[in-house]
Amino acid sequence: MESLYQDLVMEHNLHPLNFRKMDDSSSSADGFNPFCGDTVKVYLKVEDQNIKGTNEVESVIVNVSFEGSGCAISKSSASMMTEVIMGKTIKEAQDIIGQFNKAMTENIDGEPVDLPGDLGALCGVSRYPARVKCAVLSWHTLRSAITGGESITTE
Repeated sequence: MESLYQDLVMEHNLHPLNFRKMDDSSSSADGFNPFCGDTVKVYLKVEDQNIKGTNEVESVIVNVSFEGSGCAISKSSASMMTEVIMGKTIKEAQDIIGQFNKAMTENIDGEPVDLPGDLGALCGVSRYPARVKCAVLSWHTLRSAITGGESITTE
């Protein structure tokens, strides 16, 4: 099973999803991990959409992408993140951010946790505290893009 997870991480590193600049983004944020030098910029395009069958409107992430440089864990995490949050409401995205951060910081044995998409492949990272910052960099940057776009660091 661990080999399958390693394969998923390497696949996302070698062929990252949504790895591009987004010229029509509604917000973006920059992230930096001073411990290892990883950088990421997350772009979001958010639109208000009517909820079917109601008069309510929710903000939905209709497009997400990233640029940056860093280790395989950092790039893979950002790729998986974009895949998972595409099409989600802001509230759903914030819930997933919380689930992922909890899995990275509280799952010290590195056992697989039920996370959406390929994110479970990153659970083993939680056994290596120095690498957790690589995995969560894009997620903290996503949260910043959602809330105002300030630059963040993992320190």
